Amino acid sequence: METDFQFMSYHVRRSFFFTLGCLFLHAANAAPIYTDEFAPVPIMATSTPTGNAFTPSDPDLRMDTIDQNWNIFAGLGYMASLDATKNVQFQATADPYHEEDLLSDPKQSTHLQYLIGLQRVFLIQNSLIQRFDIGPTIFYDPVTFSGQVYQYTVPTLDNYDYRYRVEPINFDIEGQILFRRHGNPHKVGVAPYLLAGLGVSYVNLHYDETALGSTPSNTAYSFSDHAVRPVLIAGIGLQFDVLFKFFIRTDYRYLFRGDAKLHNSVFYSPVTVNLDTQSANLLFGYRFS
Repeated sequence: METDFQFMSYHVRRSFFFTLGCLFLHAANAAPIYTDEFAPVPIMATSTPTGNAFTPSDPDLRMDTIDQNWNIFAGLGYMASLDATKNVQFQATADPYHEEDLLSDPKQSTHLQYLIGLQRVFLIQNSLIQRFDIGPTIFYDPVTFSGQVYQYTVPTLDNYDYRYRVEPINFDIEGQILFRRHGNPHKVGVAPYLLAGLGVSYVNLHYDETALGSTPSNTAYSFSDHAVRPVLIAGIGLQFDVLFKFFIRTDYRYLFRGDAKLHNSVFYSPVTVNLDTQSANLLFGYRFS
């Protein structure tokens, strides 16, 4: 009898584990488990007006269609001024001959640009454009120019070195059109974009001279002023989606701000500096709802 009981227990245990295994396999087939961090979440089939059903493999159900309503980003840029102090002339009131001085041999000593921005995201999702982002951007691009002051009365002599410090703080509304992504839709993707912006630039100006050789030091000028200029921005770039909500942008920007002029009572004419720049930028961003 004990043998019969052992025989029955063996078959009961065997039937139990066999049934449990069948249930496990059935559950695994019915609800697949995704181990990939970026794998799609199973989506219930729904009908479109044409009666077609979406499935998890549908190409439009990708990471870039997920509703993340805002972008925040910050980064650095390498900046180059265009004309700057090239061929700038000014005239000093204190000079009895009203000579004109020329800022010659300008050199740019500062190249960094600092940016931070917030953007509202509007999904478009057509065959060409992925979305449109727009929002405020603040950037600070200080630059120092230096060179010699060339005096027309002594054309072979540079009597002064000059240092012209320009500190613009820029506020603009910037828009970006992102085109369709390329690459694995659930991992790293690359999207080209165009950007444009309009705003205002508040510029602090500092002009300093250093007398050279036997030139009296009290003849060197040192003044400060400020100016407010409109700013126009245009550029092109690439966005890399490196993680689910994180991205990296690299772009080229052209900033048009025109001339800023440092006025002072000792000048018949102001000391002018051109504020137009171009820059290559690297930005790090985060998407959130």
